[in-house]
Formats: sequence, structure tokens, C-alpha cells
Amino acid sequence: MHTTRYMKLLTTAVLIGALSMSVSTSMASAGTLKSGTVHVFDYGDGEGVGSTVVLTGVIGDMGSADSIDANGTPDPQKNTEVILSLVRGSFKISVVALDKKINQAFNTFHANSSTCSGFVSASGSAPVVAGSGTGAYAGITGSITLNFSLAVIGAKYASGKHKGQCNESNNSPSIGQAELVTGSGTVSF
Repeated sequence: MHTTRYMKLLTTAVLIGALSMSVSTSMASAGTLKSGTVHVFDYGDGEGVGSTVVLTGVIGDMGSADSIDANGTPDPQKNTEVILSLVRGSFKISVVALDKKINQAFNTFHANSSTCSGFVSASGSAPVVAGSGTGAYAGITGSITLNFSLAVIGAKYASGKHKGQCNESNNSPSIGQAELVTGSGTVSF
């Protein structure tokens, strides 16, 4: 009889020990810092502020990427920061270095004279803006190297002395364009 009671107590103690171990393990996992490689895939028409972004690796999430200024105002012209507004939270990356490289690439851009089409590419670092993480990305740090590509078909002059030639002026609307940004880096949150 004592053996049966002893076995019940031992079984109960083992179950309680296993339960408390699994609870403490799951609590440790919930508060554990995530760190690793993130891959970025961003695509859009290059015409406005926003685009679609998908992140894989240590972050598996998607949403929109919007160019903003340092105050958080949408600003497709200055390109100082990009906010990644994802399903589980958001964070900002600084694109100042990448934007300089893109501008350098555009300085040497010349469209194909018969099709008025062309391609621009540039690469640069995009560090996470300190303190910008929200939701699941609160406290995020790190940096991502981004590769920017833009394909564009420009318009031709419809009249005047340049009629039929490619209009490469900054105020000329494009007939069509596509923008792709890919990259990877290491983040912790």
C-alpha cells in the first residue's frame, strides 16, 4: 500500500516538475531576443510614396513601405527614411546613403534614344532608425543592405524642335516604370 501511494506522489511530483519546466521555458522563449538575417523584397511603380514589402527570415511579415521625412511626413522627394508598416508592427530605416547612390546613378542615366527606355540601379546601407520599432518590432536594431532597381519608359516630345526625341527632363511624366528593392541584413528585436 505504501508503494502505491509513493508512486502516486512521485508521479504527481514529476508532472508538476515537467509542467513548471515547460511554463518557465515558454516564458523564457517569449522574452528571448530574436536576432538573425532578414531578407527584403519591395516592389512598386516608383510613382508615389508607397510600395508593397515582404520580409522573410528572422522577420516573416508584409505590408507597405512609405518614404517619409525625419518628422514622419510622407515625402517621396527627399527619401531620408522609409517606414515599413507591417502586420505585426512597424519600424523605420534610414535611406540617406542609398538615396545618394541612386542620385549618382541618375546623374549618368541616358535613355535608349529609339525607345526612351532605361534602367537605373544602386546599392547602399539602410540602418534601422533607433527607437522607431512598434509592436513586435519594439527595440529593433540593425542594418540592411538594399539593392535598388528602376526600369522606366519615358515620353517623347510631341512638338517643337525636339519632336520625336526622348524627353529626359525631370518634369516629363513617364509612360511606365517599375521599381524593385531587394536586400538583406541582420536585425535584433
